[in-house]
Amino acid sequence: MAVCKCDAGLVNSGIPSCVSGFGKVVKLFFVYQYDSAGASNALDCSVPFDQSVLDGLLNATDPSQKWYPTGLISTVTEERAVPTTETIDNKALNVEDGVRTFQGFFIGSATASPTYLNFLNSLQCPKVMYYAVDANNNLIGVERNGSFWGFTVQEKSIYSLFIPATSTTIAKNQLNFTLDDLVKDRHISFIDEVGADLLGANGLIDVNLAEGNISGTFESVGVVGTLTFGSCNKKLKYTAGTGLTDWIVYNKTQASSIGVSSVTVTDGNNYDIGFVAQNSGDVIQVSVSKEGFASEIIEITFP
Repeated sequence: MAVCKCDAGLVNSGIPSCVSGFGKVVKLFFVYQYDSAGASNALDCSVPFDQSVLDGLLNATDPSQKWYPTGLISTVTEERAVPTTETIDNKALNVEDGVRTFQGFFIGSATASPTYLNFLNSLQCPKVMYYAVDANNNLIGVERNGSFWGFTVQEKSIYSLFIPATSTTIAKNQLNFTLDDLVKDRHISFIDEVGADLLGANGLIDVNLAEGNISGTFESVGVVGTLTFGSCNKKLKYTAGTGLTDWIVYNKTQASSIGVSSVTVTDGNNYDIGFVAQNSGDVIQVSVSKEGFASEIIEITFP
């Protein structure tokens, strides 16, 4: 509960004839509160939020500056509990503000799968905040001193769970958390006329790489790309790596970058990546460099 100050008076109560607003929340963007250098990840209210800004945030090379969007979220419940009170002489006196909680459900074919918990569970430990998006593509957050912050999530309050389908209900993932006590409802604000497709934004898709065929003349390496989604015996195929610039190839032994000269695709996700001949015994590192996707580095040793 706010501490009353003697010099704090009432705020003027006049209102303009027309005030825009925002609607129900249908999507979230999670981000670290501060990046690895300790700088705030809040937005500058004076800088237009266009598609180039959004693309830069989604594809930031520094994970601590990246925006991580969810899929569409349904049946969102945001509410603040009644304040804690103490009753003296039959008078209920306010002691502390009630906490503000969030609950929502993911019901899309991908976001309702147990695999999506890999992302949701990763939110549990870091100090994160989130920006909300309404059905009209408005960005909702907290305005403080000219900066536009996300809603700060109380540390270790996030939990998510998979709810299997039944004879009368569909499968879904549930997300729950509590907001930090410093988030005050009166500071909630929004950015309208956003020049970016917030509702259609997708996070980076993880690609798993496995070793394929190796050239006997050391002029190419083969990799097989799959996504984390799909059945145990049939993961979805990574089919987007058809361009020369879609791959990063590096000779770890020689500590030198390798230019890709050809990419040959078979069966949709078996890639033969060609380059200038290397040496026997060289360790070749390969990773995905396609916008919208990310992968760990795979190492392949020439015999």
